[in-house]
Parts: sequence; structure tokens; C-alpha cells
Amino acid sequence: MLERLRDLDLPVHVVWGESDGIVDPDYGRAYAAAIPGSSFTVLPGTGHLPQLEIPQDLFDAIRELGRGTPRA
Repeated sequence: MLERLRDLDLPVHVVWGESDGIVDPDYGRAYAAAIPGSSFTVLPGTGHLPQLEIPQDLFDAIRELGRGTPRA
């Protein structure tokens, strides 16, 4: 699948929970690295479901991307 990601031609922001016990954040970094021009944000203090665990932080990370300041 990583090979197919390099063909994407749209803005992508990969957001990952720092404490994801199902899929390690390095997996998310690999996804982001495979997508040309993408950005990557690690959300501290959250696991596999940031949309449920810390929805405001997830929203803020998405909003920051729109402002051109993604967090690493």
C-alpha cells in the first residue's frame, strides 16, 4: 500500500496518537513519508482513537494545518 500512496495528488495531513498501542506512530510517519507533500502530526497523550480521546486537540491539529503550521 505504501507504494500506491506516492501517487496521491491532494493535500494529506497524517495525524497519529503518540501512545497508539495498535499501530505505532512510526507506521504513521512511514505513511506520511510515502505521500508527496504530506504533513505529519503526533498527538501527545492519546492512543488509537484521538477523535474520541482528545477531539479538541485533533481539531486544533487539523486547523493548524490550514494555517500552515503542522506540528511534528
